[in-house]
Amino acid sequence: MARLATVKGELRVPNTINFRIFPTLNPFAKAVYYQLFLLSHGFQRDRCVVGLVKLARSVLMSLRKVQDTIVYLEKRGLIKRLGSNLGGPAKGSIYHVPLPAALPVYDAAEAETSTLADNATVAQCATVAPAATVARHATNKDDDDDIKENHHQRAGRSQIAAPTVENHSSAAAPRERQGSADRHFALVRDAYEKATGNTWNVSDFNAYEEHGLEKLPAEKIVSAIHSVARRTPAKINSFRYFVKEIVAVPDPRNRAWQKKQLEKIVRRIRDNSVGREGYSRIDFVEDVKCACAREGVAFDHDLFNELVR
Repeated sequence: MARLATVKGELRVPNTINFRIFPTLNPFAKAVYYQLFLLSHGFQRDRCVVGLVKLARSVLMSLRKVQDTIVYLEKRGLIKRLGSNLGGPAKGSIYHVPLPAALPVYDAAEAETSTLADNATVAQCATVAPAATVARHATNKDDDDDIKENHHQRAGRSQIAAPTVENHSSAAAPRERQGSADRHFALVRDAYEKATGNTWNVSDFNAYEEHGLEKLPAEKIVSAIHSVARRTPAKINSFRYFVKEIVAVPDPRNRAWQKKQLEKIVRRIRDNSVGREGYSRIDFVEDVKCACAREGVAFDHDLFNELVR
C-alpha cells in the first residue's frame, strides 16, 4: 500500500448525522452533503464557498446531478444557498451548513419509528474537533477558471474518469419539469406554514415525498390544507396530519354531495355580495374558499367553474 502524507487534525461527524440524516439520503445526496459539511465545519465554520465544477469533481458526479442534489438538500433544510461570489480568489456559491442541533427536528411520533441502529444514541451537543483540518491541498473555494483552458478541461475529465457511480444519461430531469416541481413544492410548503404557523421541516418533506404529492394538483393540496386547518381547533404540529385528506380517493357519491354543498355556498356568497362596491371576482372566489374551509367542504375548481358559468 502506498504511503500517504500525514494530515494533522480530524473532522468529527456528529452521530445525529450518521444515524438520523445519512440513512434518509440516497448515495448522491449523502456525498454532496458530506462534502459541503467537510468544506465548512472542516474549517470550523458553518458555511463554505465552492463552485459547481469543483464540487462535481470532488464527488464524481455530473454538474446537472449536483445541481439537482443541491435543490433536494435545500428542500430538506440541510443546507441553504446564501448567494455567490462572482469575482476574486473565492469564486463560487456560498452555502450555509448548520449543525444538526440547528436543524428542524422530527416529531415525537416520527422519532419512535426512526431508523437508528440498536442501542445507538444521538449525541446531545455534537461539536467539531477544535483543531479540525482537511488535506493539505483541500480548499473551501473554487477556481472555475480551469474550465477556460483546454488542458485544464482534459485534466478535469481525467480526474472524473473513475469507476461509474451514476447514469449520466438519465440522471437529470428536463429543466422545465424541475422548475415545475420546485414551484409545486413551494406552493404546498407556503400554504402549510401560513395555515399552521409552523416551519417546514425534514419530517414534513418526507411525508410530501412518501405519498407522491408532487403528482397531485397543487391547488387541491392547498385547498385541503386550508379546509382541515380551519375546522381543527387544536394546534397542528405536522404536515402528516393533512396527508390523509389530501390523498383520499374521491367517491362519486361524495362528489354529488360536494357539488350540492358548494352550490349552496356559492349562492349564499353571491346573494350577500350584491351591491357591494369594489367587490371583484377575486374577492368572490376567496370568500367561497373561506366558507368552504369553515364548513368542511373541499373546494373544487372544476365544480366551482361549472356552477358560476
